[in-house]
Order: sequence, then C-alpha cells, then structure tokens
Amino acid sequence: MPVKPPRLIGAALLLVLAAAVLSACGGVVNPQGWAAPTFDSDSLYYYPGKERLVAVPLLSDPLAQAWQFPNSAFANQKDLNPEATYGEPVRDGDRLYVAAYDEGVFALNPADGSIAWGPKELKGHVLDGTTLAGGRLFVGTDEGYLYAFDPATGNPAAGWQEPKKLGSGIWASPVGVGDTVVVATMGGKVRALAMADGATRWEFKVEGAIASLTALGENRLFVPTLSKKVIILDATSGVVVSGPFQATDWVWNTPAFKDGIAYFGDLSGDVYALDITSGQAKWTYSAGHKVKSGPAIVGDVLVIADREPVVHFLKLGDGTLQNTVPLADVGTIRANVVAGPAGTRFEGKAIIATTKGRLFQATPNGQVVEIPIAAVPK
Repeated sequence: MPVKPPRLIGAALLLVLAAAVLSACGGVVNPQGWAAPTFDSDSLYYYPGKERLVAVPLLSDPLAQAWQFPNSAFANQKDLNPEATYGEPVRDGDRLYVAAYDEGVFALNPADGSIAWGPKELKGHVLDGTTLAGGRLFVGTDEGYLYAFDPATGNPAAGWQEPKKLGSGIWASPVGVGDTVVVATMGGKVRALAMADGATRWEFKVEGAIASLTALGENRLFVPTLSKKVIILDATSGVVVSGPFQATDWVWNTPAFKDGIAYFGDLSGDVYALDITSGQAKWTYSAGHKVKSGPAIVGDVLVIADREPVVHFLKLGDGTLQNTVPLADVGTIRANVVAGPAGTRFEGKAIIATTKGRLFQATPNGQVVEIPIAAVPK
C-alpha cells in the first residue's frame, strides 16, 4: 500500500522517496549518495563526492588523502564511474568492502585502493552498504535480492549459489544476529534468514516501507517506517518488544543508542529519546528542519544535524538544548553523524560530512570546526 507524503520534503530527497513509494523496487531517479564517514584502526574513509571514496591515514600530519577509488592509474578502474554510494565501506583484515549504487560490490586493498576482487554485478541497485557477518558478506538490492559472498574470493558463499528473492526492494543494510541475517524491505516486511542457507526463521509485517534497519545491543532491532511509526523487535524471535511508537513524520534514520534509549529524528525535524523497553519517549525536541542524518553521542551530549544544515547539541538526559551551529555554503547533511573512535585524534568528537564533501568535527561543548584534508596526490 503506497505511503503518501504528509508534505513536500525537499526536491532531492523527495525523488528518492517517491521511487520507493511508487514501486518499492527499480532504480532511483537522480541518485544522490550519502555515505557516512567511517574509521578503522589506520584510516578515515569518506566520500568528497557521491561517487568517489578516499582514504586518509589517521597518523598523517597534516591530514591528507592517501588514495582514491576509483583511480584511473589502475587499468581495471579506468572505466569505473559509480553514480553514487549510500553505505560506508566495511574493513576486515586486509580487505575493504565497498558497494556502489550501480557498479556492484568490490573488495579493495586498504593500502592503495586497488581492487582485490570485483566488481560483482547485482540484480538491481544498492541503496545502503554491505554487512559482514558469520563469515559472509551480505548486500541487498532495490529489486529485492539478497546476496551473500565469500569475503575472501567474492564468490557466492556456501548455501547461497543464487541470491534470495525477497519480493520487494531492500534499501537497508542487512543486520547480522548470531547465525541469522535480518533483512527489511520496502514492502514492510522484516525477515530473518539462516546465514547457512537463507532459510526463513521468522517474518514480521509492518505498515509502511522500511528504508533502514539497526541492531540495538545484542538482540533488539530498531524498525522505523515511512508510515511514521517505530517498532522495536526481538532480533532472535521477531516478537514485538515495544511499539509502535508514533512519530510526527516519516522515520528514515539510524539511531544513536545508549542505556536502553534510542535517539533519532524524523522528516518533520522532531528528535526523540525512545525508551525501547516501554516504547515511550523520554523527551522530544524540535530541530525545525528535516532530520535524515542519524545522531551521535559524545560524552553526555547528543549531536544531531538537520538538512538545513544546522548542528544541534542536546543534553542526553533531558534533551535540553546546549547550542546550535548553522553551517553555510556546505551543501546539506544526509549522512549519519559518526562518533570518533577511541585512541585517535577524533576521540570524544562527532564527525559530520556534508553533500559538498566537507568534513567537520563537533565537540561536546558545542563547537564545530572544519577538518582540513589535503587532496589526493595526482
């Protein structure tokens, strides 16, 4: 059943959402791309453009790009021209896994961005990232196919010689829970499959499309919908833990999570602190502008960015506003805000990426400053 937008939500995002609502499968009109920055122990990875990934060694001083992907210096990358990327890369050992909207799945060498294997062509487009779980690399497409690859070779994983067809489009990255992979669809289904062979273990149906899915702790799932509702499921059984919680508008958000509270926003700009056990909001806050970007927790402060863009600093305990910082001439913010990893220069800071490829760091005291990064050498 189509979901009708309660009001206009901005031309670029509306095009994306309309594709889901009208078909729940097929390609997106005018792919935008909004992959969040991510870290491993060595590097920061981010997209200065919707189609280009760069690596920045964390120990470089000043910070400078080490390589980019695609890179025409490599013969097998000259003809690659991704339209967009929506999900951040995943690092595991000596591989970095990347899924581009239209180019398929790759494994890169983190040292230089060269291709270890791929591209692996898919049926449909990728509107989030990959998930590494149970010794398999999972990825879903907007035509409703779920793939599982052997991370070492890129070949289909054992028991997954063919992708599983799940009916309607998969926009959210799959979630690994023990020996189960959980997938949400734009048809409003959450389905748990055995990692070994894709056999269905449980299913749950909600009203409205599901464009994101997040694991909370070890056995809870955050299930937001484009019908303005949020449900918390037990990841092992599919049983409802709490909800549905009624938001003001569509929820397409990755929550921050701490001490049983999920923090997220909606497309009306309302921000919630949801107790996932009771299903009640501990507090709410109005950002005033649409919130697509998931927030991050730094210290006792929630850092959340709206699409204007304005960065908001809220007291974690009661939602009291500490400060707001507008950012001018940087594009907008759709990618999740990311907490800097411990033991790095970004510890205790929130990292924010804009659609013009600018990076900022926000500190708990309400300050936002740009992160200067030198361009990749020619």
